[in-house]
Amino acid sequence: MVPETGIEPVRPLFTKAADFKSAVSTYFTTQAGLAVLWQRIRD
Repeated sequence: MVPETGIEPVRPLFTKAADFKSAVSTYFTTQAGLAVLWQRIRD
């Protein structure tokens, strides 16, 4: 441990959950967008 740096702050658990929800939301939004695009190409 380096003097004067202290202990690394602990990240709240909800931050990881929020990141996960954001990633899942982005994934499904992308998938839905691709499905709409594919539908339009096929029509």
